[in-house]
Amino acid sequence: MLQTSKKACDIYELAKQVGLHPNVVRYHIGHLEKIGMVESSTTKEKKVGKPKKLYSFSGKHIEGEVPQRQFQLLSDLLCKLCLDILPEQDLERRALEIGRKIGKEWMTEEMEKKNKKSFNMKECANSILRIFS
Repeated sequence: MLQTSKKACDIYELAKQVGLHPNVVRYHIGHLEKIGMVESSTTKEKKVGKPKKLYSFSGKHIEGEVPQRQFQLLSDLLCKLCLDILPEQDLERRALEIGRKIGKEWMTEEMEKKNKKSFNMKECANSILRIFS
């Protein structure tokens, strides 16, 4: 569970708390920092190396709308590209092959993250939901 204390955390602590990759957290924290909901500071713990960047809630509550992503446009563009590259009768077969391959890669990564050899149905469903969120 995400801690809501005012203690400053680095990206790796935040990523661990929310169960996401540090790069994903860094991306979103960057946006929250730009709009003023999150503040950052640096601290030098060692004599050498890059200072650690710490993030904390600024105390500001910002209201606004997140811009709508253009997934439908991207989907349409990719479908038209596929139609230009492959004959229509091959598209369904290739889409299924690619979907299975990507799904297998995603689940392999999820099992490696959790150090497991297999998932039960509930764990599998939770991993898929996490991948798509």
